Amino acid sequence: MSDQPHIVETAGGPEPEPRLQGPFRQHLWLIVAVLVVLVVGPTISRVLSSYEGIILEVSGERVLVGFENVPPEWQDGVQAAPGDILAKSAWSWSPEVIPAQAVHRTLRDLFERYAQTYSATVVEIMPPDEGVSSALIRMDDKGDEIIIKIYSEHLAGLAEGDRIEKKIHSWEPVIVTSANSNPPAQGVAKPDGN
Repeated sequence: MSDQPHIVETAGGPEPEPRLQGPFRQHLWLIVAVLVVLVVGPTISRVLSSYEGIILEVSGERVLVGFENVPPEWQDGVQAAPGDILAKSAWSWSPEVIPAQAVHRTLRDLFERYAQTYSATVVEIMPPDEGVSSALIRMDDKGDEIIIKIYSEHLAGLAEGDRIEKKIHSWEPVIVTSANSNPPAQGVAKPDGN
């Protein structure tokens, strides 16, 4: 044996590129598969989804779509007016406006709740029904009485005699004046100094 190092001669061509080694090479197929799913997944999901919703609000090129059992979401590129019913079927790219039918009553109620405006006085607080309290309110403009559900935490302290106001593009009214405003305690000076 000779003491000279073994030399590999190439035919003047480029040297081979180094190959990936270690765990990265072993899991390269998995990394590529995950990247493909992340790129293609949203497109497949959009094509396969189907729903019916109602346009709650239009803001420029975006619309707020309300659904029966899921939170509303903003969508781009839909040409519709508030109160229009949208339907998207599987294998279609975009939703389309369809005529309202009797089966859309829940969606219409959702829109009416979102678009409604009023000022009212609380007449009575009712006990919880299915875990949700209600309030009987009297509208300031016509004197009509309606029942509203009390979902929001900020309405938890609602009491008879409170004045509430509901603005358009909101779900719940806010308390304007509270009937439970405590008068100053005995012996405490009033703000005017007396």
